[in-house]
Amino acid sequence: MRDQDFRVGRREDAGRVVITVAGEIDLGTAPRLRDALDDALTCGVHRVEVDFSGVRFCDCSGLGVLLRARAQARDAGVVFGVAQVQAPVVRRLFHLTQTACALGVSGRAA
Repeated sequence: MRDQDFRVGRREDAGRVVITVAGEIDLGTAPRLRDALDDALTCGVHRVEVDFSGVRFCDCSGLGVLLRARAQARDAGVVFGVAQVQAPVVRRLFHLTQTACALGVSGRAA
């Protein structure tokens, strides 16, 4: 996967930030997701949602970024969740690692 195919966007509305992610999250792209989540968690919002509808692949480095962000959100009193996990390989990652519940994974739109 080429890093330029990876995209992270952000929208903010009424105390909520939605981080939209597209492409593949791996060792090369996970730092960009981490930076976006760090920014979102330090801007004073009450909820951070990560829209995974465009994510085709996520490895353990991406999972680590999400778990770190979830812990930071919990410590800051911010609600955190991952929405619209579409790719079977990503759903399988969350299932095998038993992290879907911890990450607030849902099928609903962000």
